[in-house]
Amino acid sequence: MMQMTAPRIGIIGPVDLINHQPVGGLSGFLSNVLGVFRFPVRVYGLAVNRKAKRWAPVSLSANVQFVPVAGVRYPSPIPMRLKALLAYSRNRSRILSDGLDLLYIHSVESALPFLFGKNRVPTVYHQHGSHNPVQLSGYRLARLKAFQFIFDKMLNLVHRRSDWTIAIDAHCREQVIRNGAGHKVSLLMNGVDTEVFRPDLQARQRMRERFLLEKKRVILFVGRLEEGKGTDNLLEALNILNAREEAYCAFFIGEGRQKKFLQELVDKRHMEQAVSFPGAIPHHQLRDFYNMADVLLLPSEREGIPMVVLEALASGTPVVATDVGGVGNLVSDGKNGILLKTNAPESLAHAVLRIFDLPMDRESIARGAEPFGAERTVLELKKIFDKLAAPAE
Repeated sequence: MMQMTAPRIGIIGPVDLINHQPVGGLSGFLSNVLGVFRFPVRVYGLAVNRKAKRWAPVSLSANVQFVPVAGVRYPSPIPMRLKALLAYSRNRSRILSDGLDLLYIHSVESALPFLFGKNRVPTVYHQHGSHNPVQLSGYRLARLKAFQFIFDKMLNLVHRRSDWTIAIDAHCREQVIRNGAGHKVSLLMNGVDTEVFRPDLQARQRMRERFLLEKKRVILFVGRLEEGKGTDNLLEALNILNAREEAYCAFFIGEGRQKKFLQELVDKRHMEQAVSFPGAIPHHQLRDFYNMADVLLLPSEREGIPMVVLEALASGTPVVATDVGGVGNLVSDGKNGILLKTNAPESLAHAVLRIFDLPMDRESIARGAEPFGAERTVLELKKIFDKLAAPAE
């Protein structure tokens, strides 16, 4: 009965829920919360590196269908954000003809086509970070001040035109307020599926045997290998640690434009035996890597509420991270990890050494992540959806 009266929700974002998704935490967030949705949703996204079977939904679970609106190549000389804007502009009418009661949108460029014109439906914009992403774009031209200015103006427009904005941290909420939309914003931190991401001793033993890590201390990085993530500093920190005792190794999970540079740095430092690049790992397989690791290291210059931190903590893995964005809301210094003011290699190395001196229990760390469970997040989302969109008859 509840599903018959629930609003018909369409989720909009530049994601591919079937193949690899090159959009960082947004994909991780959706992968965590969609698993606990108790009402039907349609996720509209881009089919990455495959042909889009347009308007032929692929069922992911009983309540979730993925609808590819366009096929795109990645990497590509054309920014993904521009591709998303063009794809949703072209397919706006087709999406709105699906009888949706509300659109739940996850990127600025994906929101713009649905904020104007006829047949509009209520829109909820979910802002996943307060920094201007153009500043860290892999496209040099996009980093020009002019494009950063344009993105800020677009964000301002999305805040004002959306029916509601969800801010993942206080910085995002302050942005919404400055843009004159403080009367229609909620603070809602990211959520993690604690049924998927949890301590698993068997997985830990299996993975450590697979990679011959019996006597190694494992440092894990998960994310895009791009500038601003501090991955080169992580490598230098690993070099410092192994100069003291060759007991450390690092896994860099992800893809990005810095991967080749990092691999060359590994060769230059003769660190081939200590560093692995598994590439992009399907989201559901990350749980094994979190359990395998002794510490997650995230030396980013900018973050929001990183999904990788939530997933690691829920898996019982302590975190060393720079105190940026909302990381301080997740990591309690000395209890489930260490917060750093700088991502300098010496600071990272010292923090890793300190982690192994602290009495941290993986089960206790995981229990500390329970308030960020995806069930809570979806419950809060449902309240917003119900308020803005009348249930279908």
